[in-house]
Amino acid sequence: MFDKLRLKEVLVEYKKRFVQQQWPNEKYKWEAVRCFQLNWDVNSDDFAQMLTKALAQTANLLASVNNFLASFKNKSNTLLERYGNGAVQH
Repeated sequence: MFDKLRLKEVLVEYKKRFVQQQWPNEKYKWEAVRCFQLNWDVNSDDFAQMLTKALAQTANLLASVNNFLASFKNKSNTLLERYGNGAVQH
């Protein structure tokens, strides 16, 4: 059976130590998310440039970062024509 009390104890301890032990290793991920949020604009005139800027802080988060942007730049107009404003679809 699931021990709720034990889970609560572990979570309390995790939260106490998070800033000192976890945050230094996780901060860059949240900074990358924020960078993406600030720069994402599906209607940008230069979609490839906007995407490059939005993903500027992803570094090791995208396994194929070296190929991803170049490939996307070549296909960006086709994708935008095909999918248009993605926000409308969601």
